[in-house]
Amino acid sequence: MKKSKVETALSKVVSDINSIIPIEYFNIKNWYFAGGCLYSIWNDREIKDYDLFCRNVNAIKKLRKWFRQNKDKSEIITKNAISMDKYQFVVKYVGDPEVEVAKFDFLHNMFYFDGISIHNVTDWDHIESNKLEFNSDRARDVLNILTRIPKFINRGMDISQKEILDIIEMGTRPTKIIRERRSIKKIRSGKGIY
Repeated sequence: MKKSKVETALSKVVSDINSIIPIEYFNIKNWYFAGGCLYSIWNDREIKDYDLFCRNVNAIKKLRKWFRQNKDKSEIITKNAISMDKYQFVVKYVGDPEVEVAKFDFLHNMFYFDGISIHNVTDWDHIESNKLEFNSDRARDVLNILTRIPKFINRGMDISQKEILDIIEMGTRPTKIIRERRSIKKIRSGKGIY
């Protein structure tokens, strides 16, 4: 029942977007919703925004073209995303939703809507839970994760001390993680210092 509620709500959002952006520039077949909006609708919480991710670069080119022709419709255009009202068209991470959503930091966000139905990349229990659980299967910028925890707590989620320690421990592991941290540092500063 909750699943169909989310699917219906997000199908309406797609219609709302297509009432502004013609389908030849934004076709949901090339995009998918992921992140907090699914969790919020599922749990009857306020929706902060709708994050839409793209499956292919050509769809991003079409959307950018439309926004260039309709500059009054976008609020912010960066190399990472295009913002229009509550809609965030993420253009930095492009690819298959099973792969991209599996990279999310927390398990409650690892679900996506492809225009037809909701799919899970983790156990369904996580979309029901108010426990913040870390996705430790992937290395990433640990400091960024830690700075986002208060945002989730302010929205009524809870995190255990064990989860925080797991996140911190992820930041101290050698091997692949150090290489990723090096590349993140290089991107941010222009050169690595590790």
